[in-house]
Amino acid sequence: MKFDAVLFDLDGTLIRIPNNFLDLLNNIVRDTCSYLGVELNGTDINELWFSGQNYKKILRKWGIKKTDYSLFWKKFDEKDLDLRKKLIKEGEIFLYDDCLPVLDKIKSQNGTKLGIISNTPHNKANFELEQFGITKYFDCKVFLGSISQEHAKPEPDGILWCLDRLNKFIKKNSLICYIGDSEIDIIAGKRAKILTAYVVRDHNNKILNTEPDIYLNSLHDIIDHLN
Repeated sequence: MKFDAVLFDLDGTLIRIPNNFLDLLNNIVRDTCSYLGVELNGTDINELWFSGQNYKKILRKWGIKKTDYSLFWKKFDEKDLDLRKKLIKEGEIFLYDDCLPVLDKIKSQNGTKLGIISNTPHNKANFELEQFGITKYFDCKVFLGSISQEHAKPEPDGILWCLDRLNKFIKKNSLICYIGDSEIDIIAGKRAKILTAYVVRDHNNKILNTEPDIYLNSLHDIIDHLN
């Protein structure tokens, strides 16, 4: 099949993050809430990352004041960026070996456009892209999360925005695939009514409640579908 556009998630798909990265982010959430006078002892923080447009309800349930939502994300993003810089320096965050060869191969396909949609906010995502030298590959970049959390995956908004920006390059009813490493990626892709591919990495598994259209043992496998 010939894809007119191939869209990617970032963390865990193109860039390898530590297996305990979610725990590290949850610790930052606890510290940020503590800074705002709220203690989250025993609270399920993971629900925040899957909340999409419902994130305000969760912050409110935790006891974060509406007037502090922006400050919450500001403090969280500052600590998160510092963490990513530290982990990159220590070699704990790095580019997957299959990333560059696959991006090069797809980019060489006549007319195939590349996009990236990530729940990582723009300052952190752009830092990672520039750090690993892959910014140049993408015709469209959409970064969500933090102050744009209501549009974050599993909401389809980011994918739809990316497709809208690529509209002048791709035809109506084009064949488009979104590749991710988590169930929220697959849900977002299906809500956007495009093909979905799930790449198996060392931090995830094949047990999903929402079935992708394609399973990939590595990004190299998508080349077989391109051909």
